[in-house]
Amino acid sequence: MDITQLILNELLEELKQTPEQVQYEVLDFVLFLNHRRQQEQPEVDSESVEDKALHFIEFVNHQRQQEEIELQEDLEALRAAREEIKREGTIPWDQIKRELELPQ
Repeated sequence: MDITQLILNELLEELKQTPEQVQYEVLDFVLFLNHRRQQEQPEVDSESVEDKALHFIEFVNHQRQQEEIELQEDLEALRAAREEIKREGTIPWDQIKRELELPQ
């Protein structure tokens, strides 16, 4: 198995754990690189394609880590909001509509 196949296998494994939109972006990128490689354009050699694929895997990993951080922050905010509701309660919708002079 050559390095390109190894990288592709690693990329596909990483894609299983990413959001669908990221999967499409990665696959588009791989198709683009493969197309350029098949055209044998001198500025894109095998090594540069593999380097780009590795950088893209790193990018996808970073994006996934950022999304995980954001998810954790959202969960913490949700927990804090629930605690606040338990302590202070909520404002009834009818009261809000009256205060904003909205139709009942």
